[in-house]
This record gives sequence, structure tokens and C-alpha cells, in this order.
Amino acid sequence: MQILIYTSYFDYKVKIIPDKIHILILVVALIQIDLSSSILNLFVFFVPFYVTAIIEYRLLKRCMGGGDIKYMASNGFFLGFKGTEPIIIIIGSLLLSLIINCKSHKKEIALAPYLSIACYLAYLI
Repeated sequence: MQILIYTSYFDYKVKIIPDKIHILILVVALIQIDLSSSILNLFVFFVPFYVTAIIEYRLLKRCMGGGDIKYMASNGFFLGFKGTEPIIIIIGSLLLSLIINCKSHKKEIALAPYLSIACYLAYLI
């Protein structure tokens, strides 16, 4: 929980998610790992965000940062595969963040607070 709060605050203030956060999440995930489900969920979380970033860049000439994509991949590794409910929450947060990003006239928007809330809710399920 503290990692999610720190990431949200740091991304909101600086608009960057440092690599040390991704590594820290992966290390914490190694404590309670089920390797096959963790690796599966790493890709389940990574691929939609990566594809969305490519599509968003082609359409809007701007996109979510690579830190957000790596953040979701590491959170997916931490959560492991628990069924479709967490995936629905994550995809919902992705759509919400894209709607906010498209409607916002700002060049950059911090997505980590939204993604952190979605990951926390997925963890509770």
C-alpha cells in the first residue's frame, strides 16, 4: 500500500515513475510468488497498456509514458492471476485514464494515482 501511495505522489508531482519502484514491487512480489500465475498476469497487464500507448500515439501524437506501462506490468506480477475481476478493474482504470487524458488539454497527466487505486482494489478482490 505504501508503495502505491508513494508512486502516486511522486508521479503527480514529477510526472515520472522511477525504475526503483518497479524493482521494489517485483522484489515484494517474490515473497508471495506463484511463478506461473505471476508471469501470466505480468503479460495480461502489460499488453493492453502497451497496445493502448501505441494506438494513442498514432491517433493523438501523445501517449502514456513507459513508466506507467512498467508500473502496471510489475503490479500484475505482484497480483498474480486471480480471475477476471481484477482484469476488469484494471481495464476500467485504463479506459478512465484514457478518457481523462483525451479530454484534458494538458500535455501530461499523472496516471499512477488512478492505476494505484485500481491495483489496490484488484488486490482486495
